[in-house]
Amino acid sequence: ALAEPSVYDAVLGQFARYDIHLPSGCLRRDRTGPYEPHAEVELAWRRVYGDPRRYEVLYRLAEALMDVAYEFARWQSTHILVVERVLGAKRGTGGTTGVAWLRKASERRVFPELWSLRAGL
Repeated sequence: ALAEPSVYDAVLGQFARYDIHLPSGCLRRDRTGPYEPHAEVELAWRRVYGDPRRYEVLYRLAEALMDVAYEFARWQSTHILVVERVLGAKRGTGGTTGVAWLRKASERRVFPELWSLRAGL
C-alpha cells in the first residue's frame, strides 16, 4: 500500500488536465518515503488560487485538502495531549521517545505547499 499514490499524488496528477504541468519528479516520486514539498507544486497552486474561476475544480480540491489538513492537525494536537496525560514522559510504542516524538512528527504538515502558499496570498 505504501507504493500506491496518495490522495495528494492523485490530486497533483489532475493538474495536467488544466494545462498546468508539473515536473515528472513531482509526479513520479518514490512513494515509500515521505512526501517532500516542491517549489514547482507551490507555483502551480498559486496559479490555481490566482484564477479560482478558471481552475474551480482544483481550487475546490485545494480547499477540501486544507479542511482535511486542519482536522488532522487538530487531531494530532489532541492526541499529543491525551498521550502526555496518560503516559507522561514514558517511552512510546516502537521504542520512540513518546510525546517528544509525537510533537516532532506533528511539525510535518500534510499538503505542505497549500500551507506555504498562504503566506503570499
